[in-house]
Amino acid sequence: ITFTLAREIQAVAHPAQMLIAESLSCALSAHLVHRFNVGDPGASSLPGGLHPQALSRVLDYIHGTPEVVTLQALA
Repeated sequence: ITFTLAREIQAVAHPAQMLIAESLSCALSAHLVHRFNVGDPGASSLPGGLHPQALSRVLDYIHGTPEVVTLQALA
């Protein structure tokens, strides 16, 4: 993942570059957390997910925004 991310960052700029780099960054982060998480492995996970109204607002934003939507903007 790291090598692919580095190649993508060094590549000539293209329309999907930011999305690809952001996705690879998330994949790398998830891998590192999964691999090196030192938390209690027996702890139960909390129920998650967005409240339906919050999810609706996010989806409306995605569908109503003409530019590239980043994870930071969604957060």
